[in-house]
Amino acid sequence: MTAKSKWRGHPIVFSDEWQYADTLESVAETWKERPCGHCGSPSTPDGHDGCLGTIPGVMNACCGHGDSADAYVQFENGSRFGGMAAVAFFKGKRNMSKQSRESSRILKCGSVQTAPDGPYTDDNYSTKNLR
Repeated sequence: MTAKSKWRGHPIVFSDEWQYADTLESVAETWKERPCGHCGSPSTPDGHDGCLGTIPGVMNACCGHGDSADAYVQFENGSRFGGMAAVAFFKGKRNMSKQSRESSRILKCGSVQTAPDGPYTDDNYSTKNLR
């Protein structure tokens, strides 16, 4: 039985190493060249998800590549949240700066219709709180 998973929106399989299911190329050797498997955005030159770009105050982030449960954001102060709260945060960042070409790509991978106002934490924003 072959182990299966996903990497940045692409199906992958394990056979001595993780490989892309469609080409059997090594994930470890080629992942930087692959665009998002969900929206097709290439990574930025700094290695960030293409649909997110660089977000001020954020140390690490992932759009989820089509799976909101995999999305997360970790701030420079160490706070972190994931799932729909992260997707809502990305959506809110896009809505606050539509005039910026870079910001207009934020959440291309997401699926939230609108984001709530205020601070975004796992405690006060779950999927039931999104409108």
